[in-house]
Amino acid sequence: MQNDPEIVESQKDQQKIEIIKNEIENLMQLSRGETFYVLGKEDFINHCRNNIDLDKLEKLFQQVVKDMQCQSISLCDRKSGDGPVRDFRIRNIVDEYDFIETRSFKNIIFRITVAGNVDTGKTTLLGVLTHNTSDDGRGSARSKMFNHKHEAATGRTSSIGVNIVGFDYAGNCLNNPDRGKLDWQKLCKKASKVVSLIDLAGHEKYLKTTISGMFGYAPDACMLIVISHCRHFRLGPTQV
Repeated sequence: MQNDPEIVESQKDQQKIEIIKNEIENLMQLSRGETFYVLGKEDFINHCRNNIDLDKLEKLFQQVVKDMQCQSISLCDRKSGDGPVRDFRIRNIVDEYDFIETRSFKNIIFRITVAGNVDTGKTTLLGVLTHNTSDDGRGSARSKMFNHKHEAATGRTSSIGVNIVGFDYAGNCLNNPDRGKLDWQKLCKKASKVVSLIDLAGHEKYLKTTISGMFGYAPDACMLIVISHCRHFRLGPTQV
């Protein structure tokens, strides 16, 4: 007795859905709500021989993503082995609530400390990134980041400065300050991913402040800024 082709196809689709769902769940648990997924990779059931097979598989994939209350965006199509694959980025859907920086929420929080020698442009870089503006060469970008008057007068950071950059699920930057001021609450309501940029002091005089910011904020990564136009400079204790 031969099996009904439609029943066999339905069983295969259900098997594919279960495999995709299990893989995404495992990846999301490991990556705190954001992950990358390769559709059509070379395994025993999800391998695609052509773009038609890949498009059919994507319909099942989108069904799984929707059922998991996530959002996906296609990044690129490429060849892998003897068939095509499609790369996706998957994120949790963000609810509407006031922003509280805690990792139990669906917002993806990523903290980066910014360290480097004095006068390397750390604060200027962060001012450009967080306020979506260009520097005028006279310190307009870094002036938006200073916490104290003496910092603006000397041009050197002596305290820990924290600012954020928000992205939607498609990866678009949402930082659009209103009259030069960034509304964190509005930004975090719209964002599905928030990156906290922690500006540290570069002068060795403020070494204790730098160490406090480096360890007290529990960063996920550190961005080290170095001087590109200077061949020789003294390595201070803040850079060791």
